[in-house]
Amino acid sequence: MKKDSAQDLVEHLFRHESGHIISRLSSRYGMVYLTEIEDAVSEALIRALKTWSIKDIPDSPAAWLYTVASRILIDVLRQKQLYYKKVTPHYRLQTIQPNEQEDEFATLKLMLWCAHPDLSTQDQLGLILQLVSGFSVKEIGSALLIKPEVMKKRLQRARNKIKNIESELTLPEITEVKDRYPTLRAAIYLGFNEGYYSVSHDNIFREDLIFEALRLNHLLCSTPHHDIGISYALLSLMLYHTSRIPARRTSDNSLILLEDQDRSKWDQTMMRIANEYMEMAMNSPYYTPYHIEAVIAGVHTQTKDYKDTNWNIISDLYGKLYEIKASPLISLNYCFALLKAGKVHRSKSILSSLEAKSFGIHQYLFYAVQSNLAQVFKDTQNQKSLLWKALDTAPNEATRHVLKHRLMQIDSTNL
Repeated sequence: MKKDSAQDLVEHLFRHESGHIISRLSSRYGMVYLTEIEDAVSEALIRALKTWSIKDIPDSPAAWLYTVASRILIDVLRQKQLYYKKVTPHYRLQTIQPNEQEDEFATLKLMLWCAHPDLSTQDQLGLILQLVSGFSVKEIGSALLIKPEVMKKRLQRARNKIKNIESELTLPEITEVKDRYPTLRAAIYLGFNEGYYSVSHDNIFREDLIFEALRLNHLLCSTPHHDIGISYALLSLMLYHTSRIPARRTSDNSLILLEDQDRSKWDQTMMRIANEYMEMAMNSPYYTPYHIEAVIAGVHTQTKDYKDTNWNIISDLYGKLYEIKASPLISLNYCFALLKAGKVHRSKSILSSLEAKSFGIHQYLFYAVQSNLAQVFKDTQNQKSLLWKALDTAPNEATRHVLKHRLMQIDSTNL
């Protein structure tokens, strides 16, 4: 086994499995040992890299990691118990009494533990992305539009704050903390978006994040709660997007924009399931941004040809979303939909109120939409200048490829 191949696999498993393993071990041993659990998982990954570079990769790498991490953790806890018995006998260390029953909701419980009400929403989401999704501090800062150095300090303070609350030393039962479900849904959607619109990775899609988000939301939908219609709407939204993946990339991993996709490749079965969840979502008394986004995604997936897209309906829906939650990215999507619907002056007015720096790692989208506006006014020079700015701030090669293609189209048109 080549070292590079082993390293790629370990990096993939760190993303996809570290959160699972931390969740399962936390469920068995309690959150009081969170630091030891994280260290054990990290050590298991290091051992995997060393071992698999020399020997064959095991048939079940994830099971191998879990077993090794468990053994490392047990050794550490036993050593701690012996130390305290000999040096400070009066110190009461929690007895190792693992819960042997596997819990399919363990990951959701860890996410809910992170969503403690004493923390700010951003800190809750940051903890979830770090512990469960394996995001780096830089990636978390990018997702939440917070500087990495600030995010690092906030995460450490948040962890210390929860660990000092005695009642939080075990994972909560999923049915006991339903007030934390909004944060749970937000974290699931953040993880999904990083998989579907990956900006921190050269792969334009990260299926592990996409399908983990779908799995977690499906589990959430299997738990009765008063606002389950919101969970249905989120699941519908993610399924609509996922159904388009087969048509969103080329064989060499380049991105295909919505307008150029072969819609016959869209997953019809997944679209049908998304429709079913959307119907259930609409039967609830709640009407949220997830509902609106799901309806927008549904309009796109049910339109047979891009040229037939009803941009008036889509711009109206984005208008409602903008009124509820005028975040930078929602504002930008609204501007784009307005442009496509021919409502140029309204789009220009909103776009002029936005600043590039507010988009963080997504600045390229801001410049790209500005270039669309310049195209409407036939300002070719400004259009190209803005596309070059988008190209300079693009986060990965797949995005740069699309922007270069647009520049080439402009040049070929003006020959």
